[in-house]
Amino acid sequence: MAKLIILDFDGVLVKSGKMEKCWRKFSEELTLKKTPRFLLEFCDIFDFLAKPAPELKPEAKRFIRERDSKSELLALITDRSLFFISSFFSKSKEISPTDFEFIQVRESFLNQFSPWIKFIGEPKTKPQIFVSAQTKPAPEVLKNKELKRFLDERNIKQEEVLIIDDLFEMRKAAREMGFPALAPKLFFQTEP
Repeated sequence: MAKLIILDFDGVLVKSGKMEKCWRKFSEELTLKKTPRFLLEFCDIFDFLAKPAPELKPEAKRFIRERDSKSELLALITDRSLFFISSFFSKSKEISPTDFEFIQVRESFLNQFSPWIKFIGEPKTKPQIFVSAQTKPAPEVLKNKELKRFLDERNIKQEEVLIIDDLFEMRKAAREMGFPALAPKLFFQTEP
């Protein structure tokens, strides 16, 4: 049984937006291993300005509400900026950032505009905020020192962490590092 479940944002927690789908397709057509940063920044700005905010997937909302928070910790790892994520949670009435032990975002010039910037690296906040210099599917996303410290402090082994991501390449990278990983469709179907 997993002690920590790490969800992706786009495609797992929320329905992927049109811009997110476009930049993924664009990257695939150019045979890029990962999406260029300028596209990620553009996507965050576009989605921030777009109305309405991304829609929470019903199965993700149900899972968050029904899980046993005493035995299953929950976290979020995303390629989104802290600016976008804090904006999403300020608009969401269905879930709270405190549902998550930590939220890991990407390094971004947009982060400076987030009211959560003061919480980066602060271990006593919930959620803790981690920032990754890398984006998915780079394995370094799961190798950062904050994540390692978090696991060590709670005596959680890698095999007790379950990664839920809609990107096959990210699930593959996670498995190669010793983390179990599932596609969201399979994960939500196996939940009681």
